Amino acid sequence: HDRALYEKGLRAFVSFIQSYTKHMCKAIFLLKELDIAGLVESFALLKVPTMPELKDKSINVGVISTVVDVDKIPFADKTREKARLKRLESGPKVDKDNKPFHRT
Repeated sequence: HDRALYEKGLRAFVSFIQSYTKHMCKAIFLLKELDIAGLVESFALLKVPTMPELKDKSINVGVISTVVDVDKIPFADKTREKARLKRLESGPKVDKDNKPFHRT
């Protein structure tokens, strides 16, 4: 298990969705026609990332997302894992309205 690989898939998924929604040919690239759950699975993600493009979507990604706690996936690199654990101990980051800030 390596969190770095999971995070690369996460960034690739976010980039794909953002480029899909910003494409100039809106007649062909319709987000409402896209199988988001299938994409989430194809990028090997365990949950749908929080992002503005998907805020009005209800997406069910299956049973594996309820079994695996994404926050417990460790980095294979011991230095990165130590830094991640230290960040977790310090508590969640909050924005100016005191709402949790999630990195996507």
